[in-house]
Amino acid sequence: MITLRHTTIDDANTLFAWVNSPDSLEASLRTMAPIPWEQHVAWLTERLHDHGSLLLIAEQDAEPVGQVRFQDAGEGPEVSIFVAAAHRDKGLAQEMLRLAIPLAVERWPHTPLFARIKPANAASRSLFLSVGFRLLKEAADHLVFNFTPSCDYERRP
Repeated sequence: MITLRHTTIDDANTLFAWVNSPDSLEASLRTMAPIPWEQHVAWLTERLHDHGSLLLIAEQDAEPVGQVRFQDAGEGPEVSIFVAAAHRDKGLAQEMLRLAIPLAVERWPHTPLFARIKPANAASRSLFLSVGFRLLKEAADHLVFNFTPSCDYERRP
């Protein structure tokens, strides 16, 4: 069973390792090279104090297994998700998103959520479609998905 909790500065080392892992860098649309520690800590500190950010750590048996981040991008919050390599192929990403979406909807009521991924990222494409996102735009270098909360979804426990 997965639980989500809010990220704290104590998660800096874990998040640093995850963001700089080769598979994370390969899948990222924005981060192509490893991020220096000082830059990472400054970014995390800023995000933790920004109401336009929602950073969540997914845990299984009290062990961090991934993160879900929503960042207000103007048109609506954009979601980013990461599952640690040792915990992939177990359906955790879907469970993480299903738990995280109501928290994002609570923070940004009646606001569409967005996800941007590389076209070759078949796992993310399948993931977002499986939790109710719709393909909104196909470009040569990225796909955009959106999720529009419904009243029924907002009332889910």
